[in-house]
Amino acid sequence: MKKILAILMSAVLLLGLFAGCGEKAPEATEGTKPATNPVAAGMLVLNVNGAVNVSYDADGLVLNLEGADINGEVLAGEYSDYLGKSVSEVICDLIVNSKMAGFLLPEVSCVVIKQAVGSALPGATFLETIEKDAEAAIASAELTAELVMLTEDNLDEDGYINLESAKGILLASLALDSFDTIDGTVSPIDGMYGFTITAGDLEGDFIVDAVTALVVEGQLEGHSYGEGDLEDPDVVDPTDETYVEETTAPASTEPAVDDTVATEPVVEEEAEA
Repeated sequence: MKKILAILMSAVLLLGLFAGCGEKAPEATEGTKPATNPVAAGMLVLNVNGAVNVSYDADGLVLNLEGADINGEVLAGEYSDYLGKSVSEVICDLIVNSKMAGFLLPEVSCVVIKQAVGSALPGATFLETIEKDAEAAIASAELTAELVMLTEDNLDEDGYINLESAKGILLASLALDSFDTIDGTVSPIDGMYGFTITAGDLEGDFIVDAVTALVVEGQLEGHSYGEGDLEDPDVVDPTDETYVEETTAPASTEPAVDDTVATEPVVEEEAEA
């Protein structure tokens, strides 16, 4: 009888040991989860006359693309195989795609890459590599676009593009070397800078979004751009012929307008005849 009890107790102890081992298995499984769910280390905002937020992990591989405006949504929506690619490769692809979509013109264009505030850099040469590759992509796409690279040093304490950077973006977007006069807000209002500029025959009011670096035509006060309405008629559209004429050859715009006006009576006279 004692032998039987001893055997039974040994069996119970063995079962307890096996059960204990079984309880530890889920812990090992849970420990593998972070490898399949990478956390975003940072984000770059790409402006190609349409803003796209490019989120990446600690290795500099793209995790997500998100359009920050209507044009950006189009570009991000048409790029489906970005996951796991390098940030540099994805940004170069977006630059080329933006030209094919008609957002960037060979004559007038500006490309801005901005490091989002608080974003970690996967390596010491991370931004330098992206800048070099982006310039190569601009050249291969036969664009004359000027690349503007903005790091945290170009941002103010709120994470907005600082005043001098905003002026530089406006110059690049309008394909100008300098302004004759410029007057406007010293700090962004609702995330936007408003400027009144003159440069040769070109003059007007422009807005620079201090987050996406997009340039918008119109007065700052009462403007709806801050609500994300990029279909507003005041939005600068580089594909518009009038905009291209005004920014690339201001002196030639007046004859072009006069010629258009002069042709109208001729058409009417032929119709009457």
